[in-house]
Amino acid sequence: MDRCDLARSETRGQIIYEMHIGTFTPAGTWRAAIDKLADLKETGITLVEVMPIADFPGRFGWGYDGVDLFAPTPALWNTR
Repeated sequence: MDRCDLARSETRGQIIYEMHIGTFTPAGTWRAAIDKLADLKETGITLVEVMPIADFPGRFGWGYDGVDLFAPTPALWNTR
């Protein structure tokens, strides 16, 4: 897919929430974040920007790595 084919949202007039999946909920998972999207909408948030996620060594971390900024970290979808 060409980047030009991606849909863009108009940012003028939007209330943007920059979300870090790992710290947005106590569980820190995509599923837990999805379950809380209605709460953001209730507060007036109209657009969610997900912060970059990346794989990292160890069990905890912010998920940033200069090698591949957009590689999902397994910690964010761990269902244990």
